[in-house]
Amino acid sequence: MTWRTDGTFEATGTHSRWVIGWTDDPTRINELLDGWAQPTEQAERLAWSWRLPPGHQFAPTLAVPPWPDAARLEEFIGGFDLEMAAVEAHILECRRRWSGIPIERLIAVRAAELEHISPQQPIIHPPLNWRQSQRQTATAFGWVNPKAIVMTADKHWGKFDRRPNNVPMIVGSLLSSSDLRRTLIRGVLVPGATDLISVQRFPGPGGGALYEMSSRGSHRIHAAQILDLPWLFCAIDYHGLPEEVLVSGWEPSTEVVLGDLWSALLARGLLAGDLDTGMLVGLRNVQRLTADWMLNLPEHACALNRRYDAVHPGALASIGIPPQAAADPVGWRRWLLGGWSWRRRWRHAWADRRRR
Repeated sequence: MTWRTDGTFEATGTHSRWVIGWTDDPTRINELLDGWAQPTEQAERLAWSWRLPPGHQFAPTLAVPPWPDAARLEEFIGGFDLEMAAVEAHILECRRRWSGIPIERLIAVRAAELEHISPQQPIIHPPLNWRQSQRQTATAFGWVNPKAIVMTADKHWGKFDRRPNNVPMIVGSLLSSSDLRRTLIRGVLVPGATDLISVQRFPGPGGGALYEMSSRGSHRIHAAQILDLPWLFCAIDYHGLPEEVLVSGWEPSTEVVLGDLWSALLARGLLAGDLDTGMLVGLRNVQRLTADWMLNLPEHACALNRRYDAVHPGALASIGIPPQAAADPVGWRRWLLGGWSWRRRWRHAWADRRRR
């Protein structure tokens, strides 16, 4: 690991994981690096080798880590023979499977399938008000399974209100180029050092993660989903655990439901932090969070549990969550809360509030 006196750092782990970042507190570096505990679904856990020099001081304000140039990124990608070979082999199979089908027709059919099977949805749903840490940030450069990207800037697969010809152009070039590797790297993965696909990482159990698009690459993510690519090279942002999570602007019954669900997550060891169930339900001092989306209302939590289980089969069961409970909102409530229904809890809690 390389450390700089302005608080920026650069680290390389096993499997050639490469991370740049910043923090004002050296004790937070481990938390940031733990966000990539198992970066590309290998069986073994990622290990980091780094140390801070004696007498170090961290900057009180956010510094910008040095961003690599396009040549270094292309060289870095070149070291991933297995991922590149898998993507190229998949595209060649797509050419055989979809030969003769017009690109527009292919995109329309695949987009309709994706809307039915895996519609986009944000990791954090209302009424949650999520405050990310302003004291740390890290960006890794590596490979992501496109199926794990659950939200982009354009919420319906294959539909855009700007540059609508981009996806047909990307898909068409990948299915027809005579120099596939060059087209893949220069046209999709690294068209420029500052134009990498950018996603935000939300870690889950077993070392995997789900992702949302951060700032760049919506058209390319849609194209990858259309073609069902096995990997995408991305800049992967991670901010660590949230500073605070609040329930705001919602019905009292919702606050009670979430307060009870969060209490149950605490009791089962899936969450560690300070829970406030007063007039404004919230979490503070979060020390552990098995999966950010589990803080959502059951319908949203289970929808994302299903997406996670599809990408990382068995990961939820490995930490003791029954498959039926993970997938079904009613089962999720029953597993977390036991026999006392949320409606009965809401009536008791609301009566208590009225008596105050």
